[in-house]
Amino acid sequence: MQPDPRHVLATAAVALAIDSVKYRYVTEHDLHNSVETVLEQHAYTVLREHHIPGGRLDLYLPDQRIAVEIKTSSTGFRPMLRQVATYALDPTVDGVVLVTNRARHAEMPSTIEGVPVEVVVAW
Repeated sequence: MQPDPRHVLATAAVALAIDSVKYRYVTEHDLHNSVETVLEQHAYTVLREHHIPGGRLDLYLPDQRIAVEIKTSSTGFRPMLRQVATYALDPTVDGVVLVTNRARHAEMPSTIEGVPVEVVVAW
């Protein structure tokens, strides 16, 4: 299934905004705060800990219908892929951006069931 080009562009724009900053953080919570601030500075409306049937999105951009998952733990590739896929399959999500400190996560597929996926590696 091919993704909607509008969703691809919107997801890429969010990833670019997030990737426009060098992050300094100690905890995952610090990174959540920093990413939220950057997105708000780019005029995005941001909801924190938004619940969907498959779980809880760290950040959700309701106007663009984009989920932002932030992961700084040592979560392996397969569990991370399952989590991103769960979000991508939700009917209220048109794109997923994964912000991670794990280079391995950069190998995430660019689409899951027609939903664009972008990865930002935040060192």
